[in-house]
Amino acid sequence: MPRYQPWHDRELGYNHHNTRAARSRRGRRGRPVSKQHRTTPPAANSAPRRKRSDLDDLFQDLLSEDDKRRRYAVRMLSRHATSRQVADFLRELRNVQWQGKVEAVGVLAKLGDRVAVDRLKALVLDFNPRVRQAARKALKKLGIDRPFTDDDVVELVSYLEHPSWWVKTSAIKSLAALKDKRAVDPISQCLLDEDPTVCEAARHALEELKRDGK
Repeated sequence: MPRYQPWHDRELGYNHHNTRAARSRRGRRGRPVSKQHRTTPPAANSAPRRKRSDLDDLFQDLLSEDDKRRRYAVRMLSRHATSRQVADFLRELRNVQWQGKVEAVGVLAKLGDRVAVDRLKALVLDFNPRVRQAARKALKKLGIDRPFTDDDVVELVSYLEHPSWWVKTSAIKSLAALKDKRAVDPISQCLLDEDPTVCEAARHALEELKRDGK
């Protein structure tokens, strides 16, 4: 028995089998397309999500409270990570996360390339004394007893004449972190500075250098 269209569709020339939805269901060759094979185009502005890699987990293990996990992470990262990846990890750390910096120093010491040495030199000037000490030891293992040249010291000394007390104090701490006898005389001149904060920083720095025998 033939199937008739409703009278209003027949009068208006409407065909249920020739609509856009019907053609989409039939596919390009007229065969029905299942829902499993229908694809939705991706959003134009959607960015692909970055998968968390094993290296990311190892870097996070450097911040762990478990000594074994930290040691394992240092060993694996020294084999599979690059110095630039370690430097990127250090840039994301806050000042209070000094333990992660100390463990990262261990990774850089095992890598020992130019990028690692440059990063270790920067960590010698870190605000945390444990990080500074770890960086100095790592550089000594790499055969670098004096990580900064005379020009580097002269540049730091020039900041002692800056009008800002904060810049002077930072320069004093950096010079003291060098553990170098070349820093004694410039720091001693800051004992007569007009700002009491600068004088106090100079006094502590000289005491620290005296304890280290410089």
